[in-house]
Amino acid sequence: MSDNSILIVDDEEVIRELISDTLENFGYELFLAENGQKGYELFVKHNPILIILDLKMPVMDGIEFLRHVKLSPASPFSVIVLTGHGDNEDIKTCFHLGVYAFQRKPFNIHEFKGLVKHSVSLKIIQLNFDECVKDKTADLEATNKKLEDEIVIRKETEEELRQEINFRIQAQKRLVQSEKLASLGRLVAGVAHEINTPIGIGVTGASHLKKLSSRIKDSYENMALTESQLKQYLDDSVELSDLLLTNLKRSSELIKSFKQVSADQASQMKREFQIKSYLNDILLSLKPRLKNSNCHISVNCPDDIEIDSFPGAFTQVITNLIINSLTHGFEKEIEGNITINVKKEGENIVVEHSDDGKGIPEEIAENIFDPFFTTNRGKGSTGLGLHIVYNTVHQVLKGEIKCESKEGECTTFTIVIPSKI
Repeated sequence: MSDNSILIVDDEEVIRELISDTLENFGYELFLAENGQKGYELFVKHNPILIILDLKMPVMDGIEFLRHVKLSPASPFSVIVLTGHGDNEDIKTCFHLGVYAFQRKPFNIHEFKGLVKHSVSLKIIQLNFDECVKDKTADLEATNKKLEDEIVIRKETEEELRQEINFRIQAQKRLVQSEKLASLGRLVAGVAHEINTPIGIGVTGASHLKKLSSRIKDSYENMALTESQLKQYLDDSVELSDLLLTNLKRSSELIKSFKQVSADQASQMKREFQIKSYLNDILLSLKPRLKNSNCHISVNCPDDIEIDSFPGAFTQVITNLIINSLTHGFEKEIEGNITINVKKEGENIVVEHSDDGKGIPEEIAENIFDPFFTTNRGKGSTGLGLHIVYNTVHQVLKGEIKCESKEGECTTFTIVIPSKI
């Protein structure tokens, strides 16, 4: 098996080319097939570490392809199913056949790249660990035959295991950092999309104003300008100027908010900031994500609460909690409410993030902060969002976080952090 080979099986040429163009700069060796039969032939020949698979294809569909490769003696591999037609039964069948993730078309290319990176990284860790287990088994068999070397072999084994643990820890840190960068990337893409509207309106208005001005100029130079034409031009100019000013102000507010939030996320510098105004900046930067939901967010925070801490880490925590509520707390068509309450208690700041969504089942509540734990992996969730929140609160903000939830009613995250670090 090659640690960097990826097989792409999809009957749509444009999808194959899109994925190929997206991944070609990451050092992967890519193999493309337009149906399951050709895909299986490439799988047998190249034994890829990752398969990106469409379900509905001619000759051999995705489900039949999965059944074939499951019977293959090839080394373990990971599968991401990418389809626009799969139903719940297809999803169950795919996961039963060992699929790692289920991504619906159309997909966000930035999130998809992160999913591919995570899948390959985790599979490499698994392969290394399996290889390490084989090596340890062989070492132990040799130890039974040569008791005189037992002490030396044990010391070597302990050192190798420590190295393996360190490797897994470093790999996990890299995955967490990758998720943070992916989060920032989604913020950039969302704000850019939001700015397009007022800028587009402004360009259209400016273009129209230029045409009107050219006409008036021509009439004036030809001695054909009438009083009514001049009055109409002045009225149109005022209206278009108001339109330009309104949309430029809107763009300016978005850019200002985005610059502050994104700069803080990237720099991780400590400084003093007012929590209420900063929360408003965070919500403004999340506006592209929020407008596609049926969720209302309210902030209850005194104007004078200040904190000397890390605004980038604070942003990461609040953003991840809001996205977590939108993703897991509410179905897409259901209206809901998110409330953020902030108060000062002595030398500490208490932030309560609550939603009235579907809550967390009691049997999984204690696992929500574990790395890679998610109930939504089939829709692209990595299971790192709340893990990042937990680590950021404890390690960067030097505080504590707890979660209380009633299934079918509400979920509340309570964060207690010092007002000055």
